[in-house]
This record gives sequence, structure tokens and C-alpha cells, in this order.
Amino acid sequence: SSMCFRLRALESLTSLSKDMDEEIRLLARTLIDDGLQYAFGVTGSGPSLLLITELEALGAQYFPVFHEASAALMAGAASRMTNKVSISISIKGPGLANMLPGIVSNHFEGNPSLSISEAYGEGAPSYRMHKRLDHGALLSSVTKGVLSMQELDRLPSLLDRARSEVPGPVHLELCKRDRAEGSDRSPPLAEESQPQASTQILVQVINY
Repeated sequence: SSMCFRLRALESLTSLSKDMDEEIRLLARTLIDDGLQYAFGVTGSGPSLLLITELEALGAQYFPVFHEASAALMAGAASRMTNKVSISISIKGPGLANMLPGIVSNHFEGNPSLSISEAYGEGAPSYRMHKRLDHGALLSSVTKGVLSMQELDRLPSLLDRARSEVPGPVHLELCKRDRAEGSDRSPPLAEESQPQASTQILVQVINY
């Protein structure tokens, strides 16, 4: 009975893994269709590695870096120069934390970019605490939007938002959740609070 339970659990995990693999392939095609040319990062051995493999197979160039912050900085610079959103990739937890200084720089410099990190999915058991970190708490004040793979159909809108005035970084989590972790602290995609604030500042400067 115990063996049967383990086999059913393994079959379920295998099925979920296949579903995620297909979603990552769809993600890669969506990014290429948007014009992605360059990716930078420090990848893991799971979904981030598969994403890079798929992107390279579709013609994107991937550049491994020594530190995740460098990946985000390079993605921001490439995005600004090409007007096509480039990406930085990291593992979950400390990988994203390392990438944060680069994301913050893109936020303040107005560089459009997409950061992608591995993350725990919906219902991840409590004993899987290794490298667990509240991604949303880190990203909510310095990104224009955060999505999970559950919301992959909204990715084109997220990429458009990264490029729209004022340009800035956005983030995607390589996991499936009804909402990206902490995304309730981020403004919805339909809202553009930064451009409004910039317009108000511009009017004040003109009237001064």
C-alpha cells in the first residue's frame, strides 16, 4: 500500500513536471516572438536551465555571469539600447536577492527589463524551506509588475508595461500560483502610477 502511494505520488509529480516543461517552452516562444535577443544570468539545474536551453534553440543569445546583479544590469542596458526587453535569470531565494541591486538600478534608471527567477509553486510543503524567501516583499516597490506562470497569458502586457513610460523592470516567477507571491502589493497591470507622477512633476517644472 505504501509502495502504491509512492508510485501514484511519483506519477503525479512527473505529470506536473511535464506540464511545467511545456509552459516553459511556451514562455520561451512568447519571449522570442516579443523580440528577445539577449539573456543573462546564473541558472540552476531545473526550470531556469530548461528556459535557457529553449531560448538558445530559438536563436537568443545567453551570457552566463559571475553575479546575478550583473545579469540584471546587463539586461537593463541591452533593453535600453535595443528597445527590446532583455532578461536576467536566477534561482529562487538568494539568487533573486543577489539580483536585486541590478533590478533596483533599472528601476531608478528607467531601464525596461524582465527578471525571471525560480520560485516555489502553489502548495509547496512547509518542509521545503531551503532557499525560501518572500520574493514579493523584495520586488513590490521596485518593479512595475510581477506574474507567475499561472498568468502567462498576461506576459505580453507585462512586457509592454516594462517599455511604457516611465520604463522599468518587471518580474516573472518560474512557478504556478493563482497570483505571484506578494503581487497584491504590486499595482495591477492596468494602472500606470509612475507616468502620472512624472506628468505632475513635469507640469510643476513648466509652471515654475
